[in-house]
Amino acid sequence: MVLLYRISVVGRKPREIVPGGIYYLIQRGNNKSFIYADANDKHYFLTLLSELQDIQDFSLLFHVLMDNHYHLALQTGTNPDSAPINQIMHQLNITYSRYYNKLYSRVNTIYGGRYTSKLILDDQHFYRLLRYLAYNPVSAGMVSYPAEYRWSSHAAIRNDLPTPVNKQKILSYFGKDYNQARKRYTAYIEENSLQEISREELQKKDNRYISEYLNYLLESMQLSESVMRMIRSGQCSPVIRKQRDLFIIQAIDAGYRRKDIAAFVSLSYEAVR
Repeated sequence: MVLLYRISVVGRKPREIVPGGIYYLIQRGNNKSFIYADANDKHYFLTLLSELQDIQDFSLLFHVLMDNHYHLALQTGTNPDSAPINQIMHQLNITYSRYYNKLYSRVNTIYGGRYTSKLILDDQHFYRLLRYLAYNPVSAGMVSYPAEYRWSSHAAIRNDLPTPVNKQKILSYFGKDYNQARKRYTAYIEENSLQEISREELQKKDNRYISEYLNYLLESMQLSESVMRMIRSGQCSPVIRKQRDLFIIQAIDAGYRRKDIAAFVSLSYEAVR
């Protein structure tokens, strides 16, 4: 994996452009409205992703299409003429918006502001991201197990089904032999997911992934260990207040719930709100 260096500050600084960078991307609907009305819309979106890979030279590594937002993990190309992440996302979002508006006789944007983008820092962050994405529909209560969700790439990778995802590239992180790597991938993602999971156990699993990614977001700000420790412990020193508030804003922009952010930074819900 290409090691990357820092995360862009979402909505407040120019996007960081890294050739060959692996990005985690989230795009939400305007006012939390649906961006997919039915299965045909999701089919079109995946077809569009597949076609764009040939045009723009990037690799789709994972996708999860919910009803009012989507998650993507993709790697940009390394050739001098490869499209940067902002160009890829612009073409994806504007082409899909035109399709959606024409089909449903509407105008204006279907998206709620700019997309959220995070650079993946190393292999361990990438592995955590895959599991987090695969469990997203489970955490939302839409299915019981990751492989049951039709609009996530997990089932296609697990069962070696057709998908716009570059299976060869994503499975290369789990070994050189394709079939063995697919087994290792499935074991890593699912753990005990084929066994009965109680609601309490699922909540613990969900909380663990949320905590992991809030920690990842904090580490991506490139603060010293002492400052990160003060932020996590709820200290309100003027020295760290600006960094703490910026972290909270980024976490909200990334779609995390205020109560989860409050628990992570050891503050009350009202303080975070």
